[in-house]
Amino acid sequence: MNKRTSGRGRAGGRTARGPARRPREKAMRTAVHRLIELLTEVFEEESWQAPLTASLEGLTASQATWKPERATNSIWMIVNHLSLWKEYQVARLAGEAPRPSGWAEKLDWLEIRDTGEPTWQAAVERLRMAQKQLVIGLATRTDADLARPLPGGKSPLYKIYSMAPHDAYHCGQIRLLRALHGVPAKPF
Repeated sequence: MNKRTSGRGRAGGRTARGPARRPREKAMRTAVHRLIELLTEVFEEESWQAPLTASLEGLTASQATWKPERATNSIWMIVNHLSLWKEYQVARLAGEAPRPSGWAEKLDWLEIRDTGEPTWQAAVERLRMAQKQLVIGLATRTDADLARPLPGGKSPLYKIYSMAPHDAYHCGQIRLLRALHGVPAKPF
């Protein structure tokens, strides 16, 4: 029996016809599926970093509005920031034109005025819904859809892939603010 027909292929995991074939399930994965997995992992699954949702668990409105001296943003402000940008990407996926330069300055990083518990819970729910809508919007797209540049901008693939490190970065800020305030986060 020769190497080509032995089922083992060439050294290095290659067959006579090219790279070793992966199981069909993995071979069928698309960039869209991988992107959804990445966004979901950062948002709600334990991996190399703590998930965003676990980093928010157990926080009260009072704890979410706390800022160390000279700090600019509270956890609540970070949550609102993340929601705003997820909602914007959902709108862009739905075909909305880019917003004019400076639009976010009026909506992003605003001080929290109503610091009640129901308003905090609504802010967290807004973030969850924005994430859910983003995943739903992605699931209805093909790789070709995401590679096609949007009017006035880059491709959705480029923009949305950058959301995972954006979420992870702000998750780290949230965990640091919790630690500085003496509010331990769930270990991961």
